[in-house]
Amino acid sequence: MMYQQSPMLLDDPATRASMVSLSEGGSDSFKRKCKIICTMGPCCWDVPMLVKLIDEGLNIARLNFSHGDHEGHGATVGRVREASKQRPDKPVAILLDTKGPEIRTGFFKESLAGGKINLKAGQDLKLVSDYDFKGDETCIACSYKTLPTAVKPGQIILAADGSLSLKVKSTGSDHVVTEVLNDIAIGEKKNMNLPGVKVELPVLQEKDKKDLIEFGVPQGVDFVAASFVQDAGDVKLIRDTLGMRGRSVKIISKIENQEGINNIDEIIAASDGIMVARGDMGMEIDIEKVGLVQKMIIMKCNAAGKFVVTATQMLDSMERAPRPTRAEATDVLNAVLDGTDVVMLSGETANGKFPEAAVATMRRICEQAESTLDYKSLYLNMRQLVLKQNMGMSAVESVCSSAVKACVDSKCPLIIALSETGTTARLIAKYRPESPILCITASETNLRQLLAIRGVIPILTASFQGTDSVIAKALTRAKEHNMVKSGDIIVAVHGQKEECPGASNLMKMVTVYAADCRGFLWLTCATMQDKNASQDATAEFASKLFQKIAGAYEVLSDSERRNMYDTTGCVDSEELDDEEGLLHAANLFTTFFGGGMAQDMDAEEQVLLDELLRMTGAFSFQAHSSRPRRKGRGRKKAAGMSMEEAFLAAMSGMPSCEVTCPSGHTLKRKKVDGGYECDVCSKDIPDGKRFFDCRKCDFSMCIACHKKAESSAKAEEEEDDTDAEVFEAFCEANLHPERQGGRLGFRCALCRLLLDSQAEAAAHLAEAHAADLEAVANEVRSELRNGYGGHGTSSSGYGRPPDDFEAMIFGAAMEGMLGGFGDMPSPPKGRRARRKR
Repeated sequence: MMYQQSPMLLDDPATRASMVSLSEGGSDSFKRKCKIICTMGPCCWDVPMLVKLIDEGLNIARLNFSHGDHEGHGATVGRVREASKQRPDKPVAILLDTKGPEIRTGFFKESLAGGKINLKAGQDLKLVSDYDFKGDETCIACSYKTLPTAVKPGQIILAADGSLSLKVKSTGSDHVVTEVLNDIAIGEKKNMNLPGVKVELPVLQEKDKKDLIEFGVPQGVDFVAASFVQDAGDVKLIRDTLGMRGRSVKIISKIENQEGINNIDEIIAASDGIMVARGDMGMEIDIEKVGLVQKMIIMKCNAAGKFVVTATQMLDSMERAPRPTRAEATDVLNAVLDGTDVVMLSGETANGKFPEAAVATMRRICEQAESTLDYKSLYLNMRQLVLKQNMGMSAVESVCSSAVKACVDSKCPLIIALSETGTTARLIAKYRPESPILCITASETNLRQLLAIRGVIPILTASFQGTDSVIAKALTRAKEHNMVKSGDIIVAVHGQKEECPGASNLMKMVTVYAADCRGFLWLTCATMQDKNASQDATAEFASKLFQKIAGAYEVLSDSERRNMYDTTGCVDSEELDDEEGLLHAANLFTTFFGGGMAQDMDAEEQVLLDELLRMTGAFSFQAHSSRPRRKGRGRKKAAGMSMEEAFLAAMSGMPSCEVTCPSGHTLKRKKVDGGYECDVCSKDIPDGKRFFDCRKCDFSMCIACHKKAESSAKAEEEEDDTDAEVFEAFCEANLHPERQGGRLGFRCALCRLLLDSQAEAAAHLAEAHAADLEAVANEVRSELRNGYGGHGTSSSGYGRPPDDFEAMIFGAAMEGMLGGFGDMPSPPKGRRARRKR
């Protein structure tokens, strides 16, 4: 793999202008792509300072377990989460950095003043493997028991962060004789490094295991940074130690020595992320090679789609000064240009005098570096590299790559990714789009872990049911933060199978609409494929529906009024003769349950509803295709019958209900012993030819308990997939025992409203699209067959809804239209509404 410098637009006029202009400061914004880790310490771990750091750009809080205890770190975690609650739009992740395998010098004799020894260049210094030995200027202890067999004459040993250099002269069975190469006064328990030597120590010491099991997992840390990882086996050991309870924790492997560099490919494959820990690395390998190793590791992580952290002494001078050195600023900028996902501050925030200024400076450098990149070239280079290395790419990665290309070609301001595990967002970020990636996830853990991915802005959703509504909700959030505006076109990536992780296989372009008409325009586009509808007209229509649905929610929240509504279809007695009534207040449901457009049917009869229910009058249904304007309100107010009954009866066809006696007289029946008879000729009416005479369904037009008339044609008998069968399942699914005794049948308010909503929405669209009304009606039937008619969670796919189900639906619908499509309840996933005999 050949290293390639990130392409930059240094000759671009805007870039040149930004390079010579003075920075205006400012606060953190969504435009920054590179993330920032801050190490927690006494200078920054109080809540007010943490809030300031979050405002300046803190994304991940690092806990250094080389210092402190569980109680102290636990208090820090609590303060970080308390500060994060004050900035709900800016979550903060927790990183546990293990102490790892260490080699340290021992203690000195008590007689030594100040606990230090003075060493002179050229003198001999003996290192013994007995760690209980108390040392002096001639001999000190070392914690690495196999040191005598690990080193050879001529090798260099470094101590005290490289401030002491020792050259091996000879080795014995339990000691090593070295030559001191520089003058120094050194204290007790200083760290030691063995450059070029594979240290035979487990990646997790007993303390590390205790830290992970007793602190990391119970506290719910998001990342574990493992020190001195040397191969993939070390990563596996860490995963095994975390166990099932810690399976969601992301592992960051710290590359700090030659062995880790040699095995970098297998370590990247086994890890979730990589940290270039330049502190110990600078002592383990030649210092002039550290920069090259950093670039190599970043490039490999970018190609593999794994996030990479660049750490150690990035703004070291800001521990003492409010401004960094020029070399430090250049170091941070080059790391961003190389492609690092995250930059880290250590002592600058833990012990420094200017933690807030250090974070602000880091953020501004990142933003400046990102503004000069040629993102189109970055995409092309990454795509070419992936295809060359892998001879192709997976289906999910192909979709994500195409999404970035569409964003580049169309200059889209935003990419929205629906991701259960975060994989989709990571693959999109791999191709380095210029636009921010708004990732919607249902997991708070994934939300925080996505803070390590360059360019990703995670937001939380309650459910992925209804991808269009989830995307609309994300667009509302984006508009609130000025990421997009009305009229913009964005790219969305998600899977066709909702809540199926790892199956993102769909990329689409979405137009950002105004909030007041977005819901209805979405419905219009989805059903009619007409994107030229008047926004003024739809906004007015939506406004009226808002008022209706607010009233519906109020009624369904009142048990007495709801009971009257269930039994009569009206809110109170005054509304019995009203033309519209509350029965039609929920027509907005169609928007959220999808499709739902039905042809308006006109029901005519010669008697009132109460007479009809007593079976004393004639009844007929007629479809008027020539009617120019349809309001979807069902019958005339004198009829006293809702659109639900008319629609249901017309769709089912009433196969066994004839309205004439055997002699052909208009049927006006009266009940006699043993059945009914015609009151004109007094002839008995044969069984199976009774109109609304089923005690089982209580006049609710359920055909599940009726038999087809013997005179039905054979074709009708074989018509298993008709609308009648759809409504058979619909009626059967909604026979709720607590609704018995109502004049209009057993169906609850929600079932009634679902049917009424079909007609209202269809009527509105029919005004502009009369020619396509039949196609819309077919769409309704299809969706009803696919399960939109029922609800519940029983084993058969249907069941009794919760007591507050209707109110919950209304509340969700109101939130959706007024606030950007809330999370909608889903139709049942069990038995389909359409059944075969």
